[in-house]
Amino acid sequence: MWTALFSQLREVHKRSSAKEERLMKPAEASSHKQAAVVAAGSKMTAVQSPVGLRSIVSSLVAFFIVVSSVSLLLDRGQEPQVQLAVEQHQHQEVQVKHPATTTSAAAAAAGELQKSLDRSSSRSPGQEAQAQWASELLDAARDDAGEECNWSLGRWVYDNASRPLYSGLKCAFIFDEVACDKYGRNDTMYQHWRWQPHGCNLPRFNATKLLEKLRNKRLVFVGDSVNRNQWVSMVCMVEASIPDGRKMRVYNGSLISFKAFEYNATIDFYWSPLLLESNSDNPIIHRVEYRIIRADRIDKHASVWRDADVIVFNSYLWWRKQKADMTMKVMYGSFEDGDARLDEVEMVDGFEIALKKLTGYLGANINKNKTRIFFAGSSPAHSW
Repeated sequence: MWTALFSQLREVHKRSSAKEERLMKPAEASSHKQAAVVAAGSKMTAVQSPVGLRSIVSSLVAFFIVVSSVSLLLDRGQEPQVQLAVEQHQHQEVQVKHPATTTSAAAAAAGELQKSLDRSSSRSPGQEAQAQWASELLDAARDDAGEECNWSLGRWVYDNASRPLYSGLKCAFIFDEVACDKYGRNDTMYQHWRWQPHGCNLPRFNATKLLEKLRNKRLVFVGDSVNRNQWVSMVCMVEASIPDGRKMRVYNGSLISFKAFEYNATIDFYWSPLLLESNSDNPIIHRVEYRIIRADRIDKHASVWRDADVIVFNSYLWWRKQKADMTMKVMYGSFEDGDARLDEVEMVDGFEIALKKLTGYLGANINKNKTRIFFAGSSPAHSW
């Protein structure tokens, strides 16, 4: 599975690099051309919309169904093509084109993943964990949805009755850099889009229900600024239902915590953009174009999130090339022990090293009966 998955990742990076090379042509290219590129980028950004959540379990399970399904399809060497058609003030249809031999829904794909793992004569700790999570995924999907439904197939609908789920002007926990309303953005229609699956409904987000599910629990978002934005949205959606004096935000270096005292619930964000220890671990001071990871070091980061009840990882944008010839360094050993070694690798190869180390750690050290794990991969870039 890993070989097929990373071969696909390399193909994605090749296509991305080719596009970036075309965009990085000599500066003498006309400003008219540059404006067209910027305009195109703006259009791509405009179609991204916030996704409504049902509850922390149903929403995250739904997302993981998508990830599991895509991973399985990649393992088979198949690449669904997703076409997104957007019409202003009208719903957007998402159509997934599978090869003729592939017609199973995401839940069925998860079931097939479970069967393939069951057929393995010997399993690594990581495979054992994957098998357990695949089983739990199927059970949770049936329990929460009440019916079999492919969450990944549906359409975006414009909803000015039940959206937006929170006001950026009223949320006291939103960061200035994402407080669009506060700084005068007039176009707020993007806040009214919601995802409508085919064949089933996602009820309106219920903050109290989410907090009840998180009672005496801890949810942690781990990753880069994209996951930090997810943390901000989550906190803003629940904080309005908590009276003043019963909630608090705490900063502790790379860790930001939101605490709901009445529920003894914690929603955290931990900055770890490259998953392993790296020269980018400081959330304020880091070099974008010069990156080093320590291939065998994850314990410092893991000590922050390993006891959580729900962990949502994300990583992808930091492994993309900022320029055509960009590479990174992987460090083995340590300077303290005198056995340090630096290897220069392609960005996608560094990504593979980090993912293997992460999944190996999770399979061997996380209590599968207590902790739910989710991973968000490729996502749209955001610009300031």
